[in-house]
Amino acid sequence: MVDKIALALIFIVALAVLHYAYVKAIRNIQNYDAHAWLLAQEAAELIKQGEPIKTNAYIVVTLYPSGKTYTIGSKPDIIRGYAYTYTILSNNTLVKIEVYVSSSMCYVREG
Repeated sequence: MVDKIALALIFIVALAVLHYAYVKAIRNIQNYDAHAWLLAQEAAELIKQGEPIKTNAYIVVTLYPSGKTYTIGSKPDIIRGYAYTYTILSNNTLVKIEVYVSSSMCYVREG
């Protein structure tokens, strides 16, 4: 009888530990693609306004229809998030802005 009670307690404690680890892991999950998209939107606004960009992310800017490509920053070894957006400049040039991020600490600022 004592064996069954001990086994039940061990089972309950094991389930509690697994539940705790799961909840803690869920809290730390981040969507790096969503973060990259926010940075792409910020970069698009700065490009549209003609402002210089300061960033620790990697940004690829492609102009259409010419197809000219410019890069800002250095490409990280580990890419955790990627996103792109489009904007139209005042001279009717279509611009594609691609952003690659390696962490949630990446930023895009006027600079």
